[in-house]
Amino acid sequence: MENEADSLLDMMRCMREHGVRRLPVVGQQDELMGIVSMDDVLKILAQEMNALVGTMETGIRQERERRQ
Repeated sequence: MENEADSLLDMMRCMREHGVRRLPVVGQQDELMGIVSMDDVLKILAQEMNALVGTMETGIRQERERRQ
């Protein structure tokens, strides 16, 4: 069980340690807020990686332009 304030890394670690693909997410009063799945985690990670690639490409392009 994960708290809604836990980080993505905490959830990934818990899934790995317990060998599960889904975790219930509970609120401050232990009420069920939802379920996070490994697919959800992978989608978020893919989005973050794409954003990082975009940032890197922009930086590389700007450095090339400054050198010209």
